Order: sequence, then C-alpha cells, then structure tokens
Amino acid sequence: MEHPAKASASALLPNNFDLLRLLAALQVLVMHSIYVFQTGQGLGTDLLAQAPGVPVFFFISGFLISAAWERNPNLPDFARNRFLRLAPAYLAVTLFSLAAILAFAHLPLARVAPKLALWLGAQLVLLSDWNPGFLRGYGDGVVNGSLWTIPIEVCFYAATPFLYRLIARSKNEVRLLAALAAASFVLLYVDAILMHRLHSGKMIFKFIDLTPFPWFGMFICGLLAQRYRDVVLPVVRDRAWLFGLLALVVMAITVEWRLPPLLTSGNRTVGIVNFATLALFAMAFAYSGRGVAARLLHRNDISYGLYLFHLPIANALFANGFRGVTGILLTGVLAIGAGCLSWFLIEKPILARRGSALYRHETG
Repeated sequence: MEHPAKASASALLPNNFDLLRLLAALQVLVMHSIYVFQTGQGLGTDLLAQAPGVPVFFFISGFLISAAWERNPNLPDFARNRFLRLAPAYLAVTLFSLAAILAFAHLPLARVAPKLALWLGAQLVLLSDWNPGFLRGYGDGVVNGSLWTIPIEVCFYAATPFLYRLIARSKNEVRLLAALAAASFVLLYVDAILMHRLHSGKMIFKFIDLTPFPWFGMFICGLLAQRYRDVVLPVVRDRAWLFGLLALVVMAITVEWRLPPLLTSGNRTVGIVNFATLALFAMAFAYSGRGVAARLLHRNDISYGLYLFHLPIANALFANGFRGVTGILLTGVLAIGAGCLSWFLIEKPILARRGSALYRHETG
C-alpha cells in the first residue's frame, strides 16, 4: 500500500491537541492524587481510570513527532528541538523535587548526602524511575512517579529517524509498522500478565515495563494515523461526540467486565479495544470544533509542566500532613499554577527564542 499524498503542514492546523494534552495531564493528576491521598474513589473515578492519560500522550507523540520529522528531516535540528522542548522543564522539576526533599523529608543530611547526590545524578541522566530506599519514607514513597515516561519519550524521538529509514526501504510500510506495533502490544500484555502472576523474577518484568518496547506500539499507531491522515481525518473530523460516546461505552463496560487483552485497564496497561477507542476519540477531538483550543488556551500549553510537577507537589503536601479531598484540591490548584509558571517562565521563552517550527507546538 502506498503512502497517500502528503498534505502540507498547514493541513494539520488548526487542531485541539493542546487542549487534549491538558485533559490527559489532568486525568493523570486526578488519578495520582487519589492514590497519594487515598480518597475520592467511586464510580466516577473508576470510569476515569479507564481513560488513562499516558497512552493518549504516547499516541499524540507518534502523530506530532512524525509530522515534525517529515517537515524537517534534519537530524541536528530535530534533536535540538526535542531537547529544548523536554529538558528545561525537566531540569526545573528535578531541582524542585530536590528542594522539596531537603525541606520536608527530614533526612539526616550528613549521612544521606552521598546517596542524595547519586539520586540527583540519576535524575539528570534520565534514570528517573530509580527511587532509593532512603526516600521511601517521603510522601507516597516515590518522589516523582510520573517521570518514567520521559526517557521513553526520548527513546521514541531517537527511534523516529530509524523508523523512517525502515519505511523508505520497505515495500509495504503499513505491514511493517503494523507488525512492529503488534509485537509491542504483545510484549505489553505478556509483561503485564507475568509481572502480576509470577513471584520469582518479578523485577525482570518491571524492568521491561520501564523500557520503550511495550509502549512503542502506541507511538507507532500515532505515526500511522499521521501518515495516513488523508484516510483517517475524513472519518473522525467533527465527530468527537460520536467517538467520545463510543469510548465512554467501552470504558463503562471495562469497569464491570474485563477480557484481557481486549478489554482491560490498569495503572499503565490499556486493552486493545480501550486503546483503539481512545485513539479514535483523540483524533476526533483534535479535529472537531477546530480552533477551540486556540480560543480557550491562546496557544499556551501548560500540560507538560502540570504533568511534571503534580506528583512532587502532592508528595510535599502529604509530607506536611495534608490528606483527603483537601490534599487533592490543593494539588490540582498548585499543579496548574506550576504548569503556568513552567510554561510562561521556562518553556515559552525558550521556544520563542528558537524562532522555529518548534514554537508551533500544535504540530510538533
């Protein structure tokens, strides 16, 4: 199957990806806050848990990053743009987390200073999921559990040029990409099943879970949606209500009845049907009522900062005695504030100074 004629970059605009990313980040914030403060469970949150934000992020990333590479397949430019989009805010949240630990963890600094320096170094080289034992007593026991996705995103970026080389050499790119995505989804579900059922060797499966391979299929699905947008967009455009209803029905069914790997949802795993309906809704939402995100957000994208900062904020509040709904609400307010500060003081100025397509974050 040949790739349909490429549309210009302007054909991807306007869209609502900024608003979609914000909603996905808010879903992650709510679910994490409920876990940290151990309150707020109910039918509504059970339903919300069936629409995990991280798979949506990975799908959107595949769509937008592949579009960015196709616009400018220059490796140094691509690498620099991706670095500038991720690194400054990531560094800021790392320093914020360190400050919160020093202020609220009540550690014997003279004894743990070398270990704390090692933790800081691990964060800076993207070993962000490592949480040493001496920090298990702070907050919910993990300083910032959201950061596991950042090194995975970096791997997606690094893989993009190689994927396009494979595509260029392939006689059937759909078959190639579908096979890669299928292998990734198989690994995701096998890993999830074995990690929960086996006692011995459980760390092996947890390690696999933290690699990009189980999640690569979600990224590739986004890439396919972008490559074949001339096929996908006529189906989903201006039908967010229809695909939203479909996703809601699947979510409601999954609350009561699960059939792995088709219908399931957990902390990270999402069933095939669940992911398919979420991906379709994501595309439909992005291209329905186009211009809504621009009118509401005025091209301000606080989703990344909100995603990075919400758990360190929740842990700081927990360490200071906040509990229940009060803790959840305060986390939400402060995380939105942190997301705004991150965007206006760090991310937006850097993107504006670049003066490149990176600033047009709706498509990259």
